[in-house]
Amino acid sequence: MRTILTYLQYGVPNDIAENLAQKGLPVTTFKATSNENLVDKYGLTLDVIEVVKERIQRQSIDSETIETLLENSNYTCCVCKGAKGKSYIIHHIEEYSKTQDNSESNLAVLCPTCHDLAHRNSGLTNRLTPKEILRLKAKWEQQVKKHLVEAAASCGEIQDTDYTAIPTK
Repeated sequence: MRTILTYLQYGVPNDIAENLAQKGLPVTTFKATSNENLVDKYGLTLDVIEVVKERIQRQSIDSETIETLLENSNYTCCVCKGAKGKSYIIHHIEEYSKTQDNSESNLAVLCPTCHDLAHRNSGLTNRLTPKEILRLKAKWEQQVKKHLVEAAASCGEIQDTDYTAIPTK
């Protein structure tokens, strides 16, 4: 049943998902198996293979979305604000395998350490929930924006009339 649900989450048609589950072919095996072996070992047609591979292939995140996300977060983890590491990972807040959502609203910049925390499943250890990540992301992006406006104002890049409109909080 779990295999069927996984295929369905990727948008694979129900009849094909059921057939693949009956053959004992999970998504991970399907991805790792050559077309030739999928035909020979599992009796799949090339048309079915093409449909499934198209659906289960992870779509890349649009470069403009990545650029916006990184600029809004100052290329810094929205959870620890760079305290745990200088590198970053683009993280799907709601799992890509469930949503296929690459929109900016479903992505957050995390350092590798915070990214690991976001993927912990144990009930006894600390874990970053999607709700917490969304809250921290919004708060961090607001701080980054305020800092950039203040920096621009101090460099004289904002007109005096614009400067008076800068939020103080």
